[in-house]
Amino acid sequence: MREQDKDHLRDFVNEHRAEFDDVTPPSLDFSQMGKDQQEDQGPKMIPITWLYRVAAVFVMILGLGAIWLLTNDPAEQPDVAEVEEQEEQRDFSLSELSPEMAEIEEYYSNELSTKQKELEALGYGDAISEELTLLDEEFNALKNELGENVDNHLIVNEMVKNYKLKLDLLESVLMDLQENYDDKNLTNLEDDENYTIYY
Repeated sequence: MREQDKDHLRDFVNEHRAEFDDVTPPSLDFSQMGKDQQEDQGPKMIPITWLYRVAAVFVMILGLGAIWLLTNDPAEQPDVAEVEEQEEQRDFSLSELSPEMAEIEEYYSNELSTKQKELEALGYGDAISEELTLLDEEFNALKNELGENVDNHLIVNEMVKNYKLKLDLLESVLMDLQENYDDKNLTNLEDDENYTIYY
């Protein structure tokens, strides 16, 4: 403030000092002070910033919900029945149990494949296909039971027995075919010896 303004203010206060001293302050009742203010305020206003915060939370929830719906297509998710069916159809093999079981499974698989190829080479591949199909169905049922963890030891023994039974069946058929083949050749040789053609 400038010096002249200060002087002017002092002069004003000095001239009106009596008026300042005349006025006594009202008696203060502090209990009534708060009530007066509350009555004067009228209805309570909600700050706008609080409304903005609520709106922002609401928009975020809607946005996250929309993102979740777009990324999680219900058509891609299999229902419970499909999942259970896939679990039931999962093929368990002996090789999943231990290395020894893997060796057993590989041995029998190779032997069975070899014997089946021999039968096919002789033209008798379809001769025992019905019996082999029945044994395969039984083996697949055992695989499913193995997947359900129903007393694995017994099921593994039954699976090995099934392999042995298939192999024994194929070997038996091959031996019968070999014997018949040998008998025919022997008969043909004997017949050739009996019939000597002279010119």
